[in-house]
Amino acid sequence: ELEQWSELIDGFSRARAVPKGEKLKRRQNTQIKPFFEYDSPGGHKALVGKSASGNDHILGKVGQKNDLWLHAKDFAGAHVYLINSGKSPVTDSDINFAAGLALKHSKGKKSGKGEVMLAFLKDVTRAKGAQLGQVKVKTFRSVMADCSEGFGEG
Repeated sequence: ELEQWSELIDGFSRARAVPKGEKLKRRQNTQIKPFFEYDSPGGHKALVGKSASGNDHILGKVGQKNDLWLHAKDFAGAHVYLINSGKSPVTDSDINFAAGLALKHSKGKKSGKGEVMLAFLKDVTRAKGAQLGQVKVKTFRSVMADCSEGFGEG
């Protein structure tokens, strides 16, 4: 019986996991996105940075100059990017939705309502020498947001 086990173990040690001539398939690089993704009422994508580096990633690599940038005024929080695909106009309901997301993903969410900065992405630049995710906004307008309804928990 011991001899059978010995032969079996010896056979395993000589066996190849991958047949000769075939290469191991590498696992696909399945990176987790650095942002949350939502659909606005008008069908536009709203991207919400998960962190300072996520905010920076969207600003530098994903967003386009005619997309909209939103951020809760006077509160630390996520940057929200409303992607303007050009297929349909961005409506007030899209902006209100994105503004609610900006407030919901900020330190001001407990108040339920608040002011949100709105700018074209072309007017938002990385702040030189500042911490990751901090930006300089050339021109913006303010919208009032309500995050108390319609966004679920979290």
